[in-house]
Amino acid sequence: MARVGLLGIWLVCVLCAAITLPWMLISILVGSPRAWTIAKGYDRVGNASTGGDDSEYMSERAQRVRKEGRRWACILCRLLDKVDPGHCDKY
Repeated sequence: MARVGLLGIWLVCVLCAAITLPWMLISILVGSPRAWTIAKGYDRVGNASTGGDDSEYMSERAQRVRKEGRRWACILCRLLDKVDPGHCDKY
């Protein structure tokens, strides 16, 4: 029964993604700040789907585990630094 419920939730998530991605693109094109809100939501979803906490952004997690020498975190923070210097250090 729990799997059936999760399957229903998955279908709702698929529908949300189908609506949200075009909405984000439209928000970017018209200069709406809603695009950042949507992007931050996807950031948290991405973090949760890769084993992180759903209340944490990828860069927060990267900053935390970079101190442990995790290679992926060091690479991600270096990439983010090219776009926004010191990005991971803000957390």
